Order: sequence, then C-alpha cells, then structure tokens
Amino acid sequence: MTALTPSLRRHAVRVLQRHGIWLVLLLLLLVSATLSDAFLRPAYLMNLVLQQTPVGITAIGVTLVMIAGGIDLSVGAVISLAAVMLSL
Repeated sequence: MTALTPSLRRHAVRVLQRHGIWLVLLLLLLVSATLSDAFLRPAYLMNLVLQQTPVGITAIGVTLVMIAGGIDLSVGAVISLAAVMLSL
C-alpha cells in the first residue's frame, strides 16, 4: 500500500474541511435509508420537515441577533411559553 504524497494529503484535508459536514450528512442519510425502509417515504420526510421548522426559524432569528452584535437568552423561554399557550 502506498502512502499519500504531501500535496495529495493537503488536498484531501482541504476537501474534508470544506465539505466535511455535507459528507457526514450524506453518510447519515445513507445509513438511515439502509436501516429503515420507511425513511425515504414522502410522508416521513414531510413529518421531519414539519418538526424541524420551528427550530429552523428560531435559529435564523438568533443568528440575525448574533450578527447584529447582541445576545438573546430569552429564546428558550419564549418558545416554551408559546408551546404551553398553544396547547391550551
């Protein structure tokens, strides 16, 4: 087995640094699809999207606050209050 040349190793590290999160996501999707026959069904995928929508909206809002230089610690409390009020 041959060892990687230094330039090839640097290129591989650069690719992993740039695209590593996408490779991990692809790996998780492949493992999930392999282990569960229901994973790729449209109803299941729509359920995942619907469950993650509030988290995504909140993350976008918190990101904008952080970019503006502020900090907002009340996000969790507001989400909890909204969940309780909507359940009534």
